[in-house]
Amino acid sequence: MSSNKIPPHRQKRRIGLIALAPVIAAMTVAPSLIHAAVAPPITATAKYDATVGKVVVDGKTTTAIGAGSRVSVYDASSHIVLYTANTNTSNMFSMQLLSATTIPCLVRVEVTNAKDNSQSQLLLPVAGADKSCTTTAAVPACAIVKPTMDTEITAGSSVSFDSSKVKGDYLWTVSDGSDDVKQSSFNHQFTSAGKYRVILKVTDGANQCMDDLFVSVIPPAGTNPNGKVKEQTAPSVAESMYKVNGTKVANDAGAYVVLPFEETGMQGGSQIHLPYNVMIPYNSLNAQVLQKVEHKPVFIESNSVDVVYSAASNPKDPAGKNSINSTSQNLFAKNQVGANYDPKASTFDPVAGKPLKNVFIAGQDYRQALIRKTEQWDRIHQPYAKETGIPEIGMANPDQQNRFTPFFKPALPDQGVRGYVDG
Repeated sequence: MSSNKIPPHRQKRRIGLIALAPVIAAMTVAPSLIHAAVAPPITATAKYDATVGKVVVDGKTTTAIGAGSRVSVYDASSHIVLYTANTNTSNMFSMQLLSATTIPCLVRVEVTNAKDNSQSQLLLPVAGADKSCTTTAAVPACAIVKPTMDTEITAGSSVSFDSSKVKGDYLWTVSDGSDDVKQSSFNHQFTSAGKYRVILKVTDGANQCMDDLFVSVIPPAGTNPNGKVKEQTAPSVAESMYKVNGTKVANDAGAYVVLPFEETGMQGGSQIHLPYNVMIPYNSLNAQVLQKVEHKPVFIESNSVDVVYSAASNPKDPAGKNSINSTSQNLFAKNQVGANYDPKASTFDPVAGKPLKNVFIAGQDYRQALIRKTEQWDRIHQPYAKETGIPEIGMANPDQQNRFTPFFKPALPDQGVRGYVDG
């Protein structure tokens, strides 16, 4: 995990913060899709209401989908979101879509389960739409029907893809750099671990529809010999923290509440190697601690508390379902982890804030990793330098974000881009 700290917090009391998902999972989590072909647990109607001039969507989900789940409605042809709401305590939803000059022929209703973040979806014809929607000139409504949801496989395995049969020209794109496929179904082998987006587009004249899903490709079982990091029990939503003596009191009087926040909302990634991989800690995580005092909550000073946070399991972790890892670095042969260069043997100019010489480690290129996490700490390799006798001085992502005067020391593997407080 990243060693970014939560400033400021150093003495006396130790307070547990809400367990957070592993940093690596933050950029790559995508909900699973259960398509209409497998009878998703949603019932709904969509119709144009002339009295309000809008399309009204009403529906209900089964109890397997948690109350308060997010419901999004898309134009099935353009994939543009038209409205988002939440189910109520009875698992029902109702919404009036935003006014539009044209009424969509079909809408796609997607429900994100509040229990596990999985998704179910349903295609609905819009009652009251233009009569052209029932003709051959209507916008096609395509869907990926196989596999029926986002899926996880082992590197080297193949996946069969199939779509609903509609009129038009088919185009499948897989984000692993392979050639596009121009047929309604095909079989594809994924040789490298990572998370890949698979996009289906069907074009009929000036009309086009699309659907997509994600395939998570994980290393074979036993690739990571380090096991799972112990997971702390996260407090429930809106739950206050324990008192100093470790016990809670009635009505949480005097209890502590931790409010975490980020300095910025930036995230980035590298496209040097496919698949796209995240540059992890752009953000510095901060926290404010309050004590629950009636009518006058107390802001706790930084010299009075020590705030800690923990990783949490995630069913969509790209390193494997519910995996919690001890590092965000890449794993190589012989259980070696690290960046592509030797931090001890390499030298860095603290005044200019740039490398003077990089000593690269053979066998630790990102593409050679057994488990690939990120190129966050890898320095740019300049093989032409050897031919000219010039030292390699390529920078890593954290080096390029170091804008402080004087420069901070280079961020080592598992360290993030540092903010003003915790430098």
